[in-house]
Amino acid sequence: MTVYDMHCHMGFADQSDPTCSLHVADPRLGGFLCATVTPREFKDLRERHPEHPMARFALGLHPQWVTKGICDESSLQLFCELVGDAAFVSEVGLDYREMYVEGKEGQLACFHGVLSAVQNGERVLSIHTSEAEREVLDIMEEYGTFRNNRCIFHWFSGSCDQLHRAIKLGAYFSGGLKMTKSKRGREYLKVIPKDRLLLETDYPRGEDAQFSASAQADMLCEIVEAMEHIRGEHLREYVAGTSAELLGR
Repeated sequence: MTVYDMHCHMGFADQSDPTCSLHVADPRLGGFLCATVTPREFKDLRERHPEHPMARFALGLHPQWVTKGICDESSLQLFCELVGDAAFVSEVGLDYREMYVEGKEGQLACFHGVLSAVQNGERVLSIHTSEAEREVLDIMEEYGTFRNNRCIFHWFSGSCDQLHRAIKLGAYFSGGLKMTKSKRGREYLKVIPKDRLLLETDYPRGEDAQFSASAQADMLCEIVEAMEHIRGEHLREYVAGTSAELLGR
């Protein structure tokens, strides 16, 4: 089985760990999309691993980091400076959960800036949206983001109507173990078109975390097997083919 991780955070991995995917390959792992939380992290990772054969580094401006005050106007300016040379953008969006909603205005300013910056190019975007799905979809439609880019919703948890709206707009959806284990996630996995379904680990969690290439591949294999069980059909070739095409592999 060949599996692809369409949303991971290898920048959080312990860079001294020789088993991590940035240093060693697992034969099952076909490639991965490495989301970043700040433009600086993207720049640093790409400079450290300029010719990584499996990684696609994605330029990020995470809404949670905006609320935390780590990302600000200067971060958006750096994002706009780097985006011309970035084929992948992740992780961007809005997060209106109670612990982050106080930064709503800053998040909105950054998200508008991000979508304005990607209007003219064909990129792959991975979108973070928590309790802000309607607003994210409205803003993306306003900017024509779906027309010019390939848009992936990372762990989509909006309403059923919002899910169908995103499907009609042409969105892709990456799901992980949490999605396969929640009631809503399982129901959504049954209706997402199989050629728009992707895998994600969203790992590692936390800075300097241990996360080996074999652990990454094990998790991805577990996810696709759970998805196949939920849908009652063979999915792995569809999922792998879509992922490989999005990653340019």
